[in-house]
Amino acid sequence: MPYRFAVFLCLWGFVALINLTLNRLSDLFVLLTSSVIAVTVPPPSETASPTHSTLLSDASNSISYPSPYDVYSDNMTDYERILYVQRNYHRFDTEERRRRLSLIVDGLNRNGNHQPREVVFQEMMETGLGNSLLALASSFMVSQLLNASFHVNWRMYHSAFDSPLTNLSSTVGYKTTLPSYSRWKIRWSGCSPKLSALESEPLPALAPEPNLVITAYFDYTKHLFLTPRYDAQLQSLGLAPFFSSPHARLQRTFFAEFPLMTAVRLFFVPKLPLQALIDQTLRQAQSFHLIGLQVRMGSGGADFRDSHRFLRMAALRSFVQLAENYRVARGIPEDGVKWFLSTDSSEVERNLTATYPGRVVVASGFGRGHSSSEFANRNAFYRAVIDVGVLSRCEYMVLTNHSSFGMIARMLAPAPLFSIVPAMGY
Repeated sequence: MPYRFAVFLCLWGFVALINLTLNRLSDLFVLLTSSVIAVTVPPPSETASPTHSTLLSDASNSISYPSPYDVYSDNMTDYERILYVQRNYHRFDTEERRRRLSLIVDGLNRNGNHQPREVVFQEMMETGLGNSLLALASSFMVSQLLNASFHVNWRMYHSAFDSPLTNLSSTVGYKTTLPSYSRWKIRWSGCSPKLSALESEPLPALAPEPNLVITAYFDYTKHLFLTPRYDAQLQSLGLAPFFSSPHARLQRTFFAEFPLMTAVRLFFVPKLPLQALIDQTLRQAQSFHLIGLQVRMGSGGADFRDSHRFLRMAALRSFVQLAENYRVARGIPEDGVKWFLSTDSSEVERNLTATYPGRVVVASGFGRGHSSSEFANRNAFYRAVIDVGVLSRCEYMVLTNHSSFGMIARMLAPAPLFSIVPAMGY
């Protein structure tokens, strides 16, 4: 009897061991075959921050979801060439370029940002974050081409961002009566100097006085860089890497767009409280794939008065479809994705959160509003900074066409992957 009992115990133990082994193998198989929820990739060194680099979404997603802007075609439109350069900034960039720009910035700061000549940028009161930041970046490039110090007269910028340069703030404005300042006013129409002059005349002729004050509201340097006149300088200043292409149109687009992106990245450094709110929003989706939806309704759809209408509510279907196309193509389960919604419309937020409960993430802490100084809405400006910061860290973005807000997000993203929803009038 004891012998039979011992045999029974041995057999029972053997069966239990086999069962445990099979369970462990099953668990391992599930682990190996389950989809990856998040991959952290550090951003380029110019925008790196060790305190929040682990919050970044997957920047290597082009491996499984190719972009139409991955490969250049000479049949591309002017706008598509811009998107091509924006998409591939991280591929064109070099360590040598970053080193050169670092030397320029360090040199300015060692001298307290004081040079015999100075350039001052003043934002236009009616212009929001996106276009004003593009104009600031353009003006910084002009200052460096003139070997001048650079200063900014833009109260909202100084309240929201840490400056890469010392003594950046200035009280000099476009209406100054000081004779030592040339004055530029850059608009879509009524420019002084004219856009044709920016394209054809050298900078010293356009700014004959010792100093220059610029008020502008878009990236006007695309007119300055229409010819190769400044290519070598842009490279030596670290604003662009060496680049040569047999495609003449691509060559010009590159030297208009790459330096602009470099300057935007240099000056978009949110102050720590705002960066903490960006990080806080990202944490809401840290275990998910994060897709950014930038829905710019504009006049008639926004919570505030805007310059014109971009979208109608029916356009939401396009945003949702593009987000779903990405999710399905990458094999992401429905419960493995979140949508970060950046919009000027509370109605859009209500619509999406009701239709897709639990999927939509929005920034909190500040209300919506126009981010221009004309409306003097500091909270709306801060909300805009947070939204752009989060959008730029989404692994895939669906953006409103020709919105400078979405453009800034593309420029800041480590390896931007995006689709564009057509807007009215564009």
